[in-house]
Amino acid sequence: MTVDAQSRANELIEDANAHLAAGRVHNALPLYREAATLFPRYASFELVAADRLYALGRREEAADSYRRVVEGVPEHEQAWHSLALVLYELGRVDEADQAMMRFNSLEASLKHDDDADELVRQYHAAGDLGERAKLVEQLLHSLGDGVAETLHDFLERSRKSGPGSGHDVAGLQASILVRFGMADFVYWYSDGPVPDRALIASDIEKYLATHRRPPTPDHQLPIAGSPPLPSVRRHRYLQQAARSSGSGPIAWLRRRLGRA
Repeated sequence: MTVDAQSRANELIEDANAHLAAGRVHNALPLYREAATLFPRYASFELVAADRLYALGRREEAADSYRRVVEGVPEHEQAWHSLALVLYELGRVDEADQAMMRFNSLEASLKHDDDADELVRQYHAAGDLGERAKLVEQLLHSLGDGVAETLHDFLERSRKSGPGSGHDVAGLQASILVRFGMADFVYWYSDGPVPDRALIASDIEKYLATHRRPPTPDHQLPIAGSPPLPSVRRHRYLQQAARSSGSGPIAWLRRRLGRA
């Protein structure tokens, strides 16, 4: 792509944003699409317009818009999740399941995180298990120096904890075990209706008996969750979308991830 083409794409995005800010979503959409044709990764800018269409109750148009975003940026987690929620609302269940599976796959992957070093430092300076648990939750999918060692340390520190200790960390423990290859799935293993704490505790002991250090990075796995029954999954996501109070599925996702 030439510099002139990218400059033109930048101009189109600027104009599209101005139209959207003024409430002229129909004027903005073709400009976002033209910019994405010139520079495919600019498809991510259409996410804001898709949210606006959703808020206006124009679900079919919103679905089309989210679809264009993921076609241009296939690794866009938020767009895949929003697309799935809208498709569930439209009753296009098979398509929604596929979009949600794609989101779950992307969310489960291990990624480099610019904040990982600071979170590791805070973990080792923390005064109790509760503080450490909050930091571990942010590190579960992170790659970087000291992250795996921190997760290993948390398993050692938390092995005796339980609901009666005031720190029920079964879900975190299970997720670490999945990452370290000691369990296949998370959902019914840890955060289903009744976490199997006895099984989790048993697997921690098996892991610590055979590992003085965490597995090397090439032996660590994405923290994937086995999906619940389709009817349970659809009901849960539709309930969560409804609680977003019409602010758009992407807003609900950001709140869930603590990024609002």
